Amino acid sequence: MKEKLQKLKQDKNLIRVIYIIGIIGIALIFCSAFFSGKSSDDTINPSSISDYQSTQETRIKDMVESIEGVGTAKVMITMENSAEQIYTDDTKVKEIEPAVRGVLVICTGANNPEIKETVLESVTKTLNISSDKVCITKLKEK
Repeated sequence: MKEKLQKLKQDKNLIRVIYIIGIIGIALIFCSAFFSGKSSDDTINPSSISDYQSTQETRIKDMVESIEGVGTAKVMITMENSAEQIYTDDTKVKEIEPAVRGVLVICTGANNPEIKETVLESVTKTLNISSDKVCITKLKEK
């Protein structure tokens, strides 16, 4: 074994080839870091989640206020998690919107059971959530 190592050490061409292969390997590792194709756009901006939440709240508020028997409405939505972006290789396939944790609707007319049921059904169908995630209560009169 020692004799073979001595022969390999004496073969200068083989040593040069090993050095060249090592240098090429290191160069490829550095190049892959620069050309990985990943960008900072893959991160989700927390303000975009807040914007999504605000947009949904406004849409639900407008919808509830347009129901007959409902006057003024206030809506608050809490989100379970952030949006998920699904990728195949470097191509964005789809984006899954944040899941809704719960909805609070405060509106005039909520003391009427029929109106309350209509508001509940409208919110659950619009957001595709179960009714146990929605709370509807009467707005305080001024």
